[in-house]
Amino acid sequence: MTVNVQIHCLVMDQKKIINELGLKPFGVKGWFTNQKLVCPWCGKSEKLGFLFESRGVVHHLKCGTKHSLYRYLRDTDRLDLWNDELPTVRIKPLTPIKEIFSKGDKQLLPEKALPIGFKHIKNSEYLDSRGFLNEHYDLFEPGVTGVVSWLRDNYIIFKMKHGDRVVGWVARSVLSKSWHEENLRDFKEGKSKLMLRYENSPNTNFSKIVGGFNDITPETDTIIGVEGIFDKVGVDNKLGLYLQDDIKCCFFFGNHVTDEQASLIKLSYPNVKRFFLLFDYNTESESKNAGGLLLDYFDTYIARIPWTDEDPGSITQYQLIEVLENSLSVLDFHSGVIKNKIKYD
Repeated sequence: MTVNVQIHCLVMDQKKIINELGLKPFGVKGWFTNQKLVCPWCGKSEKLGFLFESRGVVHHLKCGTKHSLYRYLRDTDRLDLWNDELPTVRIKPLTPIKEIFSKGDKQLLPEKALPIGFKHIKNSEYLDSRGFLNEHYDLFEPGVTGVVSWLRDNYIIFKMKHGDRVVGWVARSVLSKSWHEENLRDFKEGKSKLMLRYENSPNTNFSKIVGGFNDITPETDTIIGVEGIFDKVGVDNKLGLYLQDDIKCCFFFGNHVTDEQASLIKLSYPNVKRFFLLFDYNTESESKNAGGLLLDYFDTYIARIPWTDEDPGSITQYQLIEVLENSLSVLDFHSGVIKNKIKYD
């Protein structure tokens, strides 16, 4: 028995869209525009930019609104330009669900206060460069603070919400990975103060929090689980998950999943039946352990990224589809991947 999971994918006819909308290239980064086109979200013309990378993005520089190309075509009643042929991702045979928990009231986590001086931001050059669309700004409600000394410079703060309640927050440095590696070396040599890439809300049990929990709906039957917020953003964009309710992506603050996280999803949304685990490169052992836990709640499959130092946010759309197509059941992953890895390590 096999399961067919349909995922919206980039199959647009780029040339047709360019011709129909009269788009012309501008700038040096691949953008197109037509000065006569009107922004459907603010009603003003000029500076409406189209970018055809990944799934396509439309950004109005005047009002700051940024959405997917699909949403632009939908909102302008031009979905005739969108090719709705969807690829089918074939997954390995199902494994039986083992229901090990009894239904009851869900434990509510305590609400967390945001850093003093927290102020929402509606756009960010850094977040835009990492693939944030308006949907992600709405979901994580990012902001900054000019008050808290250890957060006011070079950090963006993201709310982690379960429903309307903020149960934690994560602050992410906008500085590069290489900058932080050099900072760590200088810190060890006593030359500078340590600045971490991530700062989390204090006294928060993140093992009970599901990142992107509010994305799940009563129509969701499949979840793709990843490590971090930008992995989720990458998967959302490459698979167009903001266009559909049946498949959603969540993250777990690292390469592990807890019983509390899994049961929160299952108790809140019993309609979720399948779970695809997609951790970073070289996390076979962690994937096996997390997959074994998830198997008690969902039909669980493990996807493995074979490319060195890659993650779900950095691989291409077609590589992402490939690893999902090659997902293995937990048993097959253990016998076919883990045993071979142990044998040849």
